[in-house]
Amino acid sequence: ATADKNLSLGIPIGQTSPAILGKTSSGQHVLQLKFGGTLIQNKKIIKGSSCLIMLTGTIEELNELLNEEGMQIVRRGEREYEIIERETNED
Repeated sequence: ATADKNLSLGIPIGQTSPAILGKTSSGQHVLQLKFGGTLIQNKKIIKGSSCLIMLTGTIEELNELLNEEGMQIVRRGEREYEIIERETNED
């Protein structure tokens, strides 16, 4: 059974790009994601903003959260990351 965690809260996750903040002591990039959009709860608009959620962590840490939403961060180059839809084999 999967927990009903809705990280996106109606926010289009794919419309953001991971920004590199720095590096960990082991040399991994620390990434920051900012999601904007409209927060809707019980069919009422609670808040509209350019930044509703901000997540910071390594690619592994952020992918743990994003995988539940069917998304993942992939590295595209030396200093470039992208969010893509994760391929799932489950119904």
